[in-house]
Amino acid sequence: AAHAKAAATAQAESGGACTAADLGTRHPYIKSSEVTPTITHFKGWYVTSGSTGSQTVTTSVQTTITVSVGLTGKVEGNFAVETLGKVGASLGLDVKMSYTSTSTESTAVTWNFRDPGYYGLYKGTKKVTGTYGSLNCNRVQQGDGSWALKWIEGSDTGSYTTYTALEEGAVRCEDKVPANSIMRKAQALLDCGSGTAAAEHPA
Repeated sequence: AAHAKAAATAQAESGGACTAADLGTRHPYIKSSEVTPTITHFKGWYVTSGSTGSQTVTTSVQTTITVSVGLTGKVEGNFAVETLGKVGASLGLDVKMSYTSTSTESTAVTWNFRDPGYYGLYKGTKKVTGTYGSLNCNRVQQGDGSWALKWIEGSDTGSYTTYTALEEGAVRCEDKVPANSIMRKAQALLDCGSGTAAAEHPA
């Protein structure tokens, strides 16, 4: 029965038929979504020739992302969880499905520095935002006067925010990194044109 219900839910679309078992239920559909590489923790770190090897660096919080759905922001109830599930499925991303925040993550980054230089230590993620609507199973009168059960768009709309698992790393000014990547965002924070980046010692 649960399998059948899941199949029916997956096929819910505006104007489509629903069953008596669906009557009164509602399911989200994703109206829009945007994925933005975001740096959540960062620290510029100078490594001298005598200090290479593994080091643990405490970074600073740059951006806090909190998972939220709708006006209350909390992820409560099946509808909110299903909304985030549909977001992840539509984008092919493994997103957070419960109320959590990047501010709860540890700020420490441990990295093995093989070469001296000026590094940006970072933690980052893909921030996912957008809007959703709802499809409700209701009785709808047909043109011939008969009644049918159909999925119709409800009034429940809102916005959502979630993110993927955090990744961490180190990047230097001279590193070639993909455009619009988390690593590229970290490199931009490194301020590669500054005197600090070029100096033998940090300012």
